[in-house]
Amino acid sequence: MATKSKHSRRNLTDRDQLILWSVTCLLLLVMLSFVERKHAKQYCTAVHIDIASEGRLFFLTESDIKQMLPSELAGDFPKLALEELEGTQVLEQRINDNPYVQKSEVFVDVKGELHIRVLPMRPLVRVFNKIGQSYYIDLEGNKMPLMSKYTAKVPIVTNFRDSGTTKGMVQEGAEAQLYAFAGMIDRDPFFRALVSQIEIKNSEFTIYPIVGDFEIALGRMSNMDKKLAQIKALYKKGLGRQDMLWNDFTRINSQKEGLAGVEIKSHQDL
Repeated sequence: MATKSKHSRRNLTDRDQLILWSVTCLLLLVMLSFVERKHAKQYCTAVHIDIASEGRLFFLTESDIKQMLPSELAGDFPKLALEELEGTQVLEQRINDNPYVQKSEVFVDVKGELHIRVLPMRPLVRVFNKIGQSYYIDLEGNKMPLMSKYTAKVPIVTNFRDSGTTKGMVQEGAEAQLYAFAGMIDRDPFFRALVSQIEIKNSEFTIYPIVGDFEIALGRMSNMDKKLAQIKALYKKGLGRQDMLWNDFTRINSQKEGLAGVEIKSHQDL
């Protein structure tokens, strides 16, 4: 009988533990529900906007992003309850729909503060095509519309024969070649500071520097990295010489491989 009584007490203890765990889980669910309701009744206390610029000029400002938000959030003192706030995914989509935004991230922290992180599109070149249309090509190969209040300080491409559309991604052929070339220029601080204009005729590239009244003929895209290296070497060598007067040149030819292929024609040779 003693053994039976001891066994019964053990079963009773197991039942008590099960009840205890059940009550604990129920209380936890109640508490979580209470916290969620309390959080929903909180008001958005602040809006923080972070635009990744990498130290360069972009089209978007904090004011531009605020204009994409509900009016209750756009001011200096937000007046919108979190339960009335559109879902963060909805806000992200609203911001991402802007043609100058590459992507965004929106979230609310435990303090009820709204955080918006924006990665804007960054233009590489501005294109003027043969029928008078103009647009930008960005770092990801997207065509961007012009913006009335900002003009990006990027090289311009004149009289370009494009695919005929000013929206979407760059197309194969001339557009893809221009995008590849513009990327090479952008990745090198030397050429980013040098080039003001790009011209393409019969798939041959010519660039025009910001300083100096002359052109630099580069030819087709094949071995373009070597051709650009020739131009950089010439500049570094020539800029240290007092007799090297850049305004006296009309054309630098770097269509051939090797430093010997760089030909310079002055006004006197014409």
